Amino acid sequence: MKKKIIVTLFIIISSCFSYTQGQSETCHKNYEDRNSLGTITCFAPDSLFLLGQYTEAIIKLKQDTIQLEYIKFYQLAANYALLGEIDSSFLYLNKFIDTSPDDRIIFVDNRWDVLRKDTAQWNSLINKIETAFLQCIDSVPNKKLALRLFYLSALDQKYRLYGVILRQLPDGDTLYIESFDLDLFLSQQIDSIIRHYGFPGISMVGKLASTSAFLLVQHSHKIHKYYKAVKNGYEQGDVIPQQYAMMTDRCLMQKRKKQIYGTQGFANKRIEKKYGGHGIIWPVKDFKHVNERRKNVGITTSIEEYAKSIDCIIPEKYYKR
Repeated sequence: MKKKIIVTLFIIISSCFSYTQGQSETCHKNYEDRNSLGTITCFAPDSLFLLGQYTEAIIKLKQDTIQLEYIKFYQLAANYALLGEIDSSFLYLNKFIDTSPDDRIIFVDNRWDVLRKDTAQWNSLINKIETAFLQCIDSVPNKKLALRLFYLSALDQKYRLYGVILRQLPDGDTLYIESFDLDLFLSQQIDSIIRHYGFPGISMVGKLASTSAFLLVQHSHKIHKYYKAVKNGYEQGDVIPQQYAMMTDRCLMQKRKKQIYGTQGFANKRIEKKYGGHGIIWPVKDFKHVNERRKNVGITTSIEEYAKSIDCIIPEKYYKR
């Protein structure tokens, strides 16, 4: 399936998950917000930055009026970092943390390597991020595990999202080796977590950390190994229904069986050639009633809308069965 990357000043990738749970009144992040759950905020570099004109970029950013000011703070910090003006970079990066809804991008953005050398200021900055997250989950029992999953969620998106948008992907074989090694590490981490705790449900670690665990499983090749634990959590009301639906479909697809909720697309060279460069929705059992099943688990889009959003075609034969 061909990936379409929209280069804008910023890009927000949001999940459709909706689930009710209280949130700390002192938390200004969207980590546990039911309407923003799973949101990852990532900023595409502007043209001046890409040209290496960091001083000019700073002047323009300070002149421009941007609706979401924390975007400006992040870009200013990046420009100052690459100019070697460390204190100014820390100033604006702290402003970003104070105002942004989600700051996990900081963990994997390599522009902050120069800041990481200033151990005292960097540790203070990371402590601020951790504190904000912990304020959002003040009612969950296993905060240590939730924080561990918080970090893993950023690593999970290092090459899937952050590196693409930030243009920080290594070339060729290096990308393959590094992404393979990272996925292997993440697979080992979630395997260790589930063996020790079972699947981390909402009641154990909160919504964001539970979602992070779900994504780590979803991106592994061992979904069948963990599926029963996720299903048990869903039946107990401790796993977000949409996540259960997606994992069910992915598990079935890996077994070469028809999916239930129509959440999985598929593409290879033959498919793309047949469908004009598009992927297709993986075959669906009882396709006629798929939109009803989607609604039953809280998926708000029809399969037709979803297919369009991921650049997939629904073969006509699906409607005739």
